[in-house]
Amino acid sequence: MMTREEIMQDMKFREACSKYGIYWRNCEVYEEVIVLDTPITDLYVLMDKNYNTFCIDKLNFEVEDLEDFITEKYEVYCNFTDVVPYGENFGYPFEEYTLKNIIDLASRIEVIETNHGHSLSMQINGEWYKRDEEELEDYFKLLSYIKFLGEEIKQYFLLSYHMKAMRFEVPDIYTYVRTITGKLLDYVSNCTAISNRPIPSEFLKFIGQSSIETDMSGILYDALNLLLNEEGYEIDKENPDKVKIIDNNKHRPDYSKLAVDLLRILDVTDEELKQTEEENRTLRKEKNSENFKYWLNKISAKTE
Repeated sequence: MMTREEIMQDMKFREACSKYGIYWRNCEVYEEVIVLDTPITDLYVLMDKNYNTFCIDKLNFEVEDLEDFITEKYEVYCNFTDVVPYGENFGYPFEEYTLKNIIDLASRIEVIETNHGHSLSMQINGEWYKRDEEELEDYFKLLSYIKFLGEEIKQYFLLSYHMKAMRFEVPDIYTYVRTITGKLLDYVSNCTAISNRPIPSEFLKFIGQSSIETDMSGILYDALNLLLNEEGYEIDKENPDKVKIIDNNKHRPDYSKLAVDLLRILDVTDEELKQTEEENRTLRKEKNSENFKYWLNKISAKTE
């Protein structure tokens, strides 16, 4: 863990603070947690060592001290607890995921969109991959879904800070994300009921967001198509604006199992990731997905 002095010299940290309008010197470090003291009495922003916000909440000094407050919030962030039991976090297919899992994975994924979001190249742990292996497509769709949730979580915390600074109550992050995933399912069900293809811009309208301000069409196409397949439908190739029922004999994967496989991405340490990013800083080379396939096969061998 970096020291307070090292953190304050990191421009990424200063940028993370500036999004909240918080002076970057107003921080303290408690083991794995960075605590930002806000201008609002007793309101704190908690970040992990990678400057990901994971909690914004008020501390009642009459019943607990700051260190106990931080310890409890970080425990909930990293693990299933009495506060957020197993299976009551984000639902299918992320039953095995903690909030930290989603935020960490989302931060390991970068996406470049082409063809108006219809084609994607994906960076995983600092390496770029082509999406040219059909059998890996479900993994890539899941990664897009995770990236979408990660972006929504960032927006949630920015809005949450603003609302709590104004003394308003806001839903907790778990309720918020569950509602987003539930709305995704509702929207896809509405589309399949009339055989229409789910469209990212229409879904964003469904949750009160703008596709102009929120440039996530590509990863949302992936997430929507994944949920479409889960409901037993696929895009009608003869009429791409419509969907059709998938052949009953066509294999559909267990997305929960695939999601667990993807947690192995986090086996790469932050230090190893920084080294890879440094090596690739001047050379952005797209790798064939055979490399990703090889990596996934290694995962399967370890989990069997």
